[in-house]
Amino acid sequence: LYIAESIQKHMLPSAEPDFTDQPCYDLAASMRPAKEIGGDFYDFFMLSDDKLAFLIADVSGKGVPAALVMAIGKTMLKNYMKETGNIADAFRITNNVLLDNNSESMFITAYAGLLDLRTGELQYVNAGHEDPFIKCADGEFILRKERHAIVLGAMENMRYKVHTTVLHPGDRIYIYTDGVPEAHNANLQMFGMEGTSDVLNSVKDEKASDVIDAVCKSVEVFAKAVELDWVETIMFPYNLVETQG
Repeated sequence: LYIAESIQKHMLPSAEPDFTDQPCYDLAASMRPAKEIGGDFYDFFMLSDDKLAFLIADVSGKGVPAALVMAIGKTMLKNYMKETGNIADAFRITNNVLLDNNSESMFITAYAGLLDLRTGELQYVNAGHEDPFIKCADGEFILRKERHAIVLGAMENMRYKVHTTVLHPGDRIYIYTDGVPEAHNANLQMFGMEGTSDVLNSVKDEKASDVIDAVCKSVEVFAKAVELDWVETIMFPYNLVETQG
């Protein structure tokens, strides 16, 4: 399990050095598995010089089976996004491949985006995943609720709709898995969306990495009397800042 943990951690990208100190965005990500290995994952990569792709996902279940599906799902989503350049097509193909090899009936919730760094246009698909928090430059983090597509690995030949919005200079997007709002304390109270919103807005103007750390610490303090099984999280904030020229 410890070997598997090391392999899984090295499958996730590091923001250092290529994704830090960029002139037009501030990006950070973190995964805190409940046990040695888990089914949550994230990725980010450039599709071209001016298009940043990112995704976050959560496999149903825990332990080794979820970790195996995580490895397959992450690889497929990234490869098909690169191959097709289209998030909806990548989701559709991945969904069908998962169904062909899914004897355990496991599924994946996923959120993926493609951000044009020149215009701020964000194309995204949400397959049954948590709704993102979005902050305007001079505002608060607000939960952006929208209708979701079906999860990956549940029904064959599903079509996934691409939604579009625009991020302006200074805007942020924060995406996460359910381990954040569903973290429990000793009294079985959940951290919840309100708790998530409160901590985000307490550090809303900090660096992306500081936002990550603040959420992690708040969840850990909230659930300190409970095993960390309740704190399986991935967080991926995004900050678009004005570019020169």
